[in-house]
Amino acid sequence: MEILLFEVCKALAETFLCEDITDKARDARLQALCKIMPMADAYYKEFHNKELIAKIGQKKLKQIMATTTKADLDLIISGPKIRFDGNKVQPAHPFVIPEEELLAWSRTSMLAPLTHEGHKRFEELFAEVFPDTDIFSQGG
Repeated sequence: MEILLFEVCKALAETFLCEDITDKARDARLQALCKIMPMADAYYKEFHNKELIAKIGQKKLKQIMATTTKADLDLIISGPKIRFDGNKVQPAHPFVIPEEELLAWSRTSMLAPLTHEGHKRFEELFAEVFPDTDIFSQGG
């Protein structure tokens, strides 16, 4: 997570010095960047997986640096939002990070049993995030 801290500091400096965005957009980006490490720390206290949490932070950092709208920055920082279309559970917006959504499903599964659709989404995300681990197969 030390590398993530370095990357956040670098992004803060780049944003502060950036002349290509408005002051309002710069302020919104700086505020979003300042939320990455507290988010990472909170995830680490709950899930204890530095590699996964650093990956989430790095992806959020990349998303933040690529956008200039406050609405998009709010979506990026808000955490994973999902929607059910009647058949399938899926991300509610393009900024949902699979690793972060997996943590949300993990947390949810500890609180209550997942629905069939929720369990299916959890399996899909697990296979995407940990492709070398097949814990959901029938024989293994």
